[in-house]
Amino acid sequence: MRIIFVCGGIEPGRDGVGDYIRRLSGELSHLGHTVGAVAINDTGIDTTSEEQQGMEAAPFVVLRLPRSLIQRERAAQAARWIGKFQPDWISLQFVCFGFHPKGFVSGWTTFFSELCSAYRVHWMFHELWVRSEKGLPWHYGPWGWLQRRQMLKLHRRLSPLATHTSNEFYAKRLKASAINAEILPLFGNIPISRDREWWPEIERVAAVLQSSRADRLVLGVFGTIHWSWLLENWFTRVLQWAQANGCTVAMLGIGRLSETSRKMWEKLKTQYSGQAGFHHFGEQSPARVSQYLSFLDYGVATGQASMAGKSGTIAAMLEHGKEVLVPCWDLPTDGSSPIAGVSTKRRFGMASLMIDSEMAKFGVENIANRLMNTLEAIKADLISPLANRV
Repeated sequence: MRIIFVCGGIEPGRDGVGDYIRRLSGELSHLGHTVGAVAINDTGIDTTSEEQQGMEAAPFVVLRLPRSLIQRERAAQAARWIGKFQPDWISLQFVCFGFHPKGFVSGWTTFFSELCSAYRVHWMFHELWVRSEKGLPWHYGPWGWLQRRQMLKLHRRLSPLATHTSNEFYAKRLKASAINAEILPLFGNIPISRDREWWPEIERVAAVLQSSRADRLVLGVFGTIHWSWLLENWFTRVLQWAQANGCTVAMLGIGRLSETSRKMWEKLKTQYSGQAGFHHFGEQSPARVSQYLSFLDYGVATGQASMAGKSGTIAAMLEHGKEVLVPCWDLPTDGSSPIAGVSTKRRFGMASLMIDSEMAKFGVENIANRLMNTLEAIKADLISPLANRV
């Protein structure tokens, strides 16, 4: 089939949904499908650009339309480009903040209605409206209410034939708003590399107190640190376990950090200075991130457990065979996992996630097949009544 992904921006290495689309498109190309993408609100460019992007040696064509271009002109250019492509499906990879700084999408209703009216529409909810919760400003309540109202209106207007989201938590919130969304789990955002050329550098900085690898516990975070990350208690428990078992601890980090994330990292580093070694590698290539993940003893989730299903970084850690410690466990402690096919365990006195040995694969190959099987089945159901009439 022919499929067009529509998103806000698609700057390589700077946009999580863009990275997701690149990996998924590469796999769909390997499966014989024809793929393109349109970024309709791209902040990474100043002028319209048509280019080849891709990961894992499977490039696909991308139309990037800058945010600075008036919306009417973006709509016209996108419509012409998609018309030439003649897709069987338009897949809207929806993140409200990708279309508006505050996540308000009412100004896009006409744009999407006209753009998608002649095509079958698939909708993927990567994010939902913000929630009012403890620790957040009071205005998150009315803000989220307005976002939700606008999203639901746009969803009704487009009437997508298939709707997905990445996790059970989102699916339940959507169901409460009369949207039945199937779960399409996220795959990791980092392809697995078999190289080890960067391992000596990781080993050098992880050599806490000059101890041997057998006597060292190496933990690692990847990417942005969520505001709710619990800095205290959990790391104290890790250190207590390490001391009781004659181990030293290395806490590593990799990826881009926001200013808030950087402050949280520095707070942890300062608080436990002298008790553990700390090092952050900053932004690195996907191949180096893969080697880093392979090197770790345990990954550490920096967000809430309820949101684990939408984390490409957690998926990447799991795909690299790592057990993931989850300090921010905001779910019932009944052993249920926030990610299908992943079991909940206890490690160092906290909850952790690990792939079940009997689970079905949830890597990019599996997810690409699941998505296209759904779309192909819907297309067949729509065509068969016409064939019967003939």
